[in-house]
Amino acid sequence: MATTTDAAVGPDQRHREQRLRLRAGLAHHQAGDYPAALQCYQEVLAQDPEQADALHLIGALALQMGEHALAISLLERAVVIDPRAPDFAINLGLAYQTTGELEKARASFERAVRLRPASPM
Repeated sequence: MATTTDAAVGPDQRHREQRLRLRAGLAHHQAGDYPAALQCYQEVLAQDPEQADALHLIGALALQMGEHALAISLLERAVVIDPRAPDFAINLGLAYQTTGELEKARASFERAVRLRPASPM
């Protein structure tokens, strides 16, 4: 009987699986089921520790739960990995604002506006 191993799964399949886990996590997140959302996001990071969307979503979740230092750390990593994502910059700006780091917050918000000028911040 043949079995599928991680080595046998190609990058396209892995990417599809990650997208499905992220979507499931986001659905849990939006429904307020934070533990289930976190589990989905962590499953993605277990396969790819540099997956920017998962880092961003865990950072957003941490921000919502009042874990500001963790949120900033994760969101900063997400922005470094994908500096073109305006949502990452917006949430990082919110995290900075929450901790009183207003200059960093302003810079992050300005970055988001440059990336998506029509953003309804």
